[in-house]
Amino acid sequence: MIVEVQQTASNIKQEYDVYVDRDYYCQGINGRLHKYQDIDLVKNGESILHGDHQHLHWKHYIPFKYLFGSVNLSRGLELKRGNEYAGSFVRSRTGFGDYFYLLSFGNDTIYRCYIRSIGSYNYVAVYELSSSGAVETKQIALLETYLTVVDNKFKFKLYLLDEYAEHKDELILFILYYANYNFTQRFHMSRGVSYTKAWSLSKYKEKVDPQWRERNFPDENFFGKVDLFG
Repeated sequence: MIVEVQQTASNIKQEYDVYVDRDYYCQGINGRLHKYQDIDLVKNGESILHGDHQHLHWKHYIPFKYLFGSVNLSRGLELKRGNEYAGSFVRSRTGFGDYFYLLSFGNDTIYRCYIRSIGSYNYVAVYELSSSGAVETKQIALLETYLTVVDNKFKFKLYLLDEYAEHKDELILFILYYANYNFTQRFHMSRGVSYTKAWSLSKYKEKVDPQWRERNFPDENFFGKVDLFG
């Protein structure tokens, strides 16, 4: 399964069109005023998944706590379908510049996301964890973000193994959440094309292998079909 998220509004609004296997699926909406506003996936005028930012325990706001062997958790988000709990996101920082995201879907499915930037692309590798949460069992998805943008409108592409398609909504919301903290520009005056290149220094960078996409989706790259006539 391939999910494409294209930002359609930046500056005052933060809106996105979402396509699943090239068919329009839903709209994504981030907060207009600041990054702590709610996040929504909307289909046919109704919210299908909602994200509500959460205050974490005060101990996680202690600066440099990770220097003493503990982790700093931040950027908590609770997911809801209607009034039902649907999961949560949180960032776990383990060192200076070293962090990953933990995603919980429902009450027992947990994933870990690692970040890496290489030149014109930012990558997020999504790993499934064992039931105990201690062991990574397999990589299930790769998110690519192209860092060259027009009018600060970003595009994202998620390659998701078909057997995990049931979690596409949660992963789409994660894309909006991730964009909200890392790419969104509010109240900017920028117009035109912006070119950016970046390289990661995190100790977790080896967890992200861009070639995973080529091995699992050999007929596709960020811009579409590799062979238009194949």
